[in-house]
Amino acid sequence: MAKVVLFNSVIDALIITTLFTGCANRARDLPPDLSHLPVKERLFVSDKESGEYCMTCDNLKIQLELTQKFILSVENQLSNIQASNQAKGSIGILLLPPVILTMQNSDEISTEYRQLDERKERIFRIKNARECEW
Repeated sequence: MAKVVLFNSVIDALIITTLFTGCANRARDLPPDLSHLPVKERLFVSDKESGEYCMTCDNLKIQLELTQKFILSVENQLSNIQASNQAKGSIGILLLPPVILTMQNSDEISTEYRQLDERKERIFRIKNARECEW
């Protein structure tokens, strides 16, 4: 009986370890430090090649507001998936290990979030370089 309990404990530890490593996301790379440059020169090459670079200050403001709304929507989706996965993980570890297999992967939503966040930062850089007042 002791061997079965020990075996179950080892299996539970492996499952928990797998969950933690499987759920980990790599943080995006930090942008280079451009603080030594004047504000108007703090744009990346990709900023100048983006669609936002051609926009007026008013259009940049509208796009920023839309991007922030999309970010909130994606954050809600990620939060719901996280809560669902936590519940499934708890139930799976305690009662039914096959429930763990039903956990959702959020790679696509995480990628979308990262892209929206980068877009928001790009809009801010362009706004600051143009000295838009809003």
